[in-house]
Amino acid sequence: MISRPHRPLIACVAYTLLHIGLQVVAQNFEVAPGLSVWYPPAGLALGLLILLGPRFAPLIFVVNALVAIPTTRSGALWAPLLFPFLITAYYTGLAWWIRRVHGPRLLPGSFRQTLTFTAAVILGPAGMALVGSGAAVLTGLTPASGMGWATVLWWVGDSSGLLTVLPPILVFAAPWLGVAGPSERHQVRRANIASAGFLFACVALILSLALVFTLDSSFHFQALSLCFLPLIWICLRHGLPGATLATLFVTMAGLAGLHFTPGTREQIVGFLFFELTFTGVG
Repeated sequence: MISRPHRPLIACVAYTLLHIGLQVVAQNFEVAPGLSVWYPPAGLALGLLILLGPRFAPLIFVVNALVAIPTTRSGALWAPLLFPFLITAYYTGLAWWIRRVHGPRLLPGSFRQTLTFTAAVILGPAGMALVGSGAAVLTGLTPASGMGWATVLWWVGDSSGLLTVLPPILVFAAPWLGVAGPSERHQVRRANIASAGFLFACVALILSLALVFTLDSSFHFQALSLCFLPLIWICLRHGLPGATLATLFVTMAGLAGLHFTPGTREQIVGFLFFELTFTGVG
């Protein structure tokens, strides 16, 4: 049994390892230099800052700097530190606002909770995209003519990363860290996500997604509506914990399908908009 005072330290180690690993995975989905349509490290960083507080911002900065150094194209000494600093400062400010308005349990529920959650995971990355793209233009990494498209890609990548990673962190890690209230801990235990019914529903969900990539030869994703039936089934039977895992499975399986299916950049972004819709319904 891990004592509660040691759990934040374990969470920090887990964050560091997951950030490095998912950074490598996200590079497989780059649609422009340094811009991925799925960037889960953003969700990891915001989740850690929401649960443990802005005092952990130095860890976010150090880990971002470590992964930025090998991939920075500019020869300036300050270049590997600029974007880690901007990312850390922005998401630390966003986490501070969330904790001040809503506390450390950012989950949809009441109208106010849902509004805060939506603003954090949809509108929040838009500001980071504008700041990051503007800095890329000012430093010469991105031409001024490409700032608009770079901003859209940055926003899609961070939003999809937040929607994929943030809900499971807040649903499952918060009770373990002692952040969630008794009713939320009870909800996670009551979900029974290890049941055979949940596993069967997830298999149906993945099979529905597989049909999209094998039968939709036009790659227009009309068949993606098949995925909503098992998703609603999971949500009704297993609540928010089941919904978070279902959306995570669809994102990972869909990105794997995109990796092995030839498609244009616009089609990849189109799938990510489906993923945003799918996660919102969940």
